[in-house]
Amino acid sequence: MKRLGIVITVVGLVALTIPALATEDGIILSPAAPAHGQYSSPDTELIEAWNDNGAPGHTASYGSPCFAFHYVPSMSYLLERIDWYAGDVGGQVTVEVRDGDLNGASLGSVTYMESPPRDWQGENLIPAVPVTAGADYYLVYSIVVGAQVSGASTGNVLPHWHDPAVPVACSTWSGPFNSLPWRARFYGSIATPVEEGTWGQIRNVYR
Repeated sequence: MKRLGIVITVVGLVALTIPALATEDGIILSPAAPAHGQYSSPDTELIEAWNDNGAPGHTASYGSPCFAFHYVPSMSYLLERIDWYAGDVGGQVTVEVRDGDLNGASLGSVTYMESPPRDWQGENLIPAVPVTAGADYYLVYSIVVGAQVSGASTGNVLPHWHDPAVPVACSTWSGPFNSLPWRARFYGSIATPVEEGTWGQIRNVYR
């Protein structure tokens, strides 16, 4: 009987160490109440956004460590920063812009720490990425597993891909899945034409 008791204890300990498996689309639905934060605007100009006016705080959480999104800019500009509505669980994240397809060349990326409260959070890309209106880009977001998704509870549903590999590979994708009104904000600057022989041209040269 003592030997049987030891076996049961060991099996119980092993079961506690097995992580929950991600769902097919990498998202785990949760009944938790949405968290809210206060937004502090970055220095760069807001160019466009996904579901910026949607009701914030979708309650689903990330079940895979790496997600990707198709981004087609509505205008040509210098993309300097991407903010996500995130941070109910703190941790390190990486944001990368890839050219043309899911595993295209990396054009710019940044790694930073997200922290509570849940809010619009991001950092400047290194380097900033010149994007062209109508061209295809993919945003790769290596997230904190278990954190609530950067999504709204209302708005336009957008597709996503996910890579369940651990450690994070962000190269073997499942999808696309039409799942949530994802939320992101895109910041940057738009080039201003400068006429030759004007004060604007002189100021631009010495800026």
